Amino acid sequence: MGGLSTRAPKELPRRNTTIDLIRYLYPRLFLGRRDEVRSRESESRFPKATLTRKAAFVRVLPSSDHGIQDKDALVSDVRGLVDIHCHLLPGVDDGPPEWSVSLETARALVAQGVSCAIATPHQLGVYPNNHGEMIRQRTAELQDLLASEGGPLQVLPGAEIHIEATLMPRLRSGQLLTLADRGRHVLIEMPEAVFLPPGRLVAELKAAGIVVVLAHPERNRGAMGHPELLDAAVRDGCLLQVTAGSLTGLFGSRVQAFAETLVRRGLVRLVATDAHGPQGRATALRPAYLRVVQWIGEKAAEELFSTDPSRIATGSVVASGRRNVEKSGWSKWFARKSAA
Repeated sequence: MGGLSTRAPKELPRRNTTIDLIRYLYPRLFLGRRDEVRSRESESRFPKATLTRKAAFVRVLPSSDHGIQDKDALVSDVRGLVDIHCHLLPGVDDGPPEWSVSLETARALVAQGVSCAIATPHQLGVYPNNHGEMIRQRTAELQDLLASEGGPLQVLPGAEIHIEATLMPRLRSGQLLTLADRGRHVLIEMPEAVFLPPGRLVAELKAAGIVVVLAHPERNRGAMGHPELLDAAVRDGCLLQVTAGSLTGLFGSRVQAFAETLVRRGLVRLVATDAHGPQGRATALRPAYLRVVQWIGEKAAEELFSTDPSRIATGSVVASGRRNVEKSGWSKWFARKSAA
């Protein structure tokens, strides 16, 4: 037949839209070489001796890829993360029921690359009897147990405080704990169904030198219905902390989409696990880190997962307001095409 080949040409998988084609091509064209660079950087930054010590503590744990393909290629070098919101203390709230589960949860966090965690049991709301001194004591006991196992995780005391009118005087008395017990940042939880504008509380705490960190606002139904409330909260000086599992879809597609929007718009300052046990949320940190790298770049991801959480843990200043975020590679390409 005129020398023409009768073999069918090799085709890309059929895609319904341009966006699907972009999603197919982008990781294959651009992520591979970056993975090789990050792998080489990982080997230089984290000596084998450090990883060996962790390996003795981190046993085989159930894991989840949270919908991420080839996740280990991009997140194997994630270390030195700081988790400012997790429920590690046993028998005090809806977190671990006993010490063995606390230890398993700590191992899960270390396996995700966490080097420091702030234990944040609930205070106020349905847990009115979780007093500051008890939390400090339990945290010290957990740290001793981790040290006896050779665990590399540092644990600091803190709390997730339900928003109430009596909050301020109890903070002053020490009954309620600030994050890492530094007196600088306080983690506030809203009712799940309603977003209460925190402007008055923010101003009162600011006068006392304390900054409000809003816990998981992406899961608040009131904020989802009126996202402008979060813009106002950020303008007032609040720091927004998003749950890693929200970014990976653990709480459903609607929460995931809202969390992604908040990250891309620069409203999020911190990402944490809000772990309540060794499975689920505790295994979402590294997959969430990967997603954020793809959305707004590695530098911004390090700020959300490590740099600013570290500042919280040390009681240092964290910048407020909207974050300047870089656009992803495809967003930049479309922006250039639109401007041309």
